[in-house]
Amino acid sequence: MMNEINITMFCGGESRWPKPWILAGKECATDGRIAVRIQTDEPDAVSGHGKPRSFNDVCSWAFDGPLVTWPDIVPPAPDEPQTACLTCGGTKVTTILCERCEGEGQTHCANTCCSGSHPCPDCNGEGVIWDKDKPCEECNGTGQLLYPESVMICGRKIAGNYAHKISLLPNAKAVNFGKPNDILKFVFDGGEGLVMPLKQEGVSNES
Repeated sequence: MMNEINITMFCGGESRWPKPWILAGKECATDGRIAVRIQTDEPDAVSGHGKPRSFNDVCSWAFDGPLVTWPDIVPPAPDEPQTACLTCGGTKVTTILCERCEGEGQTHCANTCCSGSHPCPDCNGEGVIWDKDKPCEECNGTGQLLYPESVMICGRKIAGNYAHKISLLPNAKAVNFGKPNDILKFVFDGGEGLVMPLKQEGVSNES
């Protein structure tokens, strides 16, 4: 039975892995700083620019410890300084990965008259296409962040955009294991993930 969780939001549209892939019974997604995998019955499939070879071998997947309920991410108060949505850049609309260049922003011409890479004509080299008829789902079309810039979870300083996305997963919990600057593991119904914390000035992992 297929897992109905959509993990595309954990991909990096402009990174090496703009789409999820399937490997050894797990559907995986990453943008290089956060990684998520869920169980699936689908056969292996590579999307976008391939898959990190060692994705399922990262030792951090084995972290174990007490589970801490992932906090609800409260939007900034109206009287607090507002920050533009990191997904839509304040435009309030949805961006769609350009299918022609697969998010690279470049097309490759094999013709001897125009060999080499050129800005993709479909997305004007941006790698994404703006869908002005569809409001940005991450900010609900407001153009503003719906979460604080960072959140403290299990002693880690987690970027607000990642904390917000994780909070949308069913029954998300943090695994309270490791030191302040270590990768933080989290689990949820049907899957698990890893997120890199922001560096805390003056805080060291040295015991």
